[in-house]
Amino acid sequence: MEKQRTIFDHRPEVAKQRAADKDLTRCEQWERFHKGNPEVFAECVRFARIALERGWRNVGFALVWERMRWSRLETNSGSGFKLNNNFQGRFARIVMRQNPDLVGVFSLRRLHFDCEPSCRVCREYGFREDQRAILGVAI
Repeated sequence: MEKQRTIFDHRPEVAKQRAADKDLTRCEQWERFHKGNPEVFAECVRFARIALERGWRNVGFALVWERMRWSRLETNSGSGFKLNNNFQGRFARIVMRQNPDLVGVFSLRRLHFDCEPSCRVCREYGFREDQRAILGVAI
């Protein structure tokens, strides 16, 4: 029987990355992407500050994320990677954590964890502590 084709068959680098990510948790996938594409964090901060300068006081992070996508289309820039929607919540949290002027700007929802409570990435970036503070629940 022939292997079923996917929408990524025409982009072998994407298919290869998806296969490599298969055994990683969302946190590990996010961390690999974050470390491999530091310009994404910088763009998140830049676009969030633009929104603040224009008078927005509460911004859905999806607005920033989609603005980055649009920017990459306009300039034809980027390293060929895709902005995975699963990463939005984690980026929103570290942007606020590392930029005091942006604290509270983003509306946050509950993160989905597929990792252990002792996950190194969650501890290092404070994702579970943020979750407790936002929702007031133990996770």
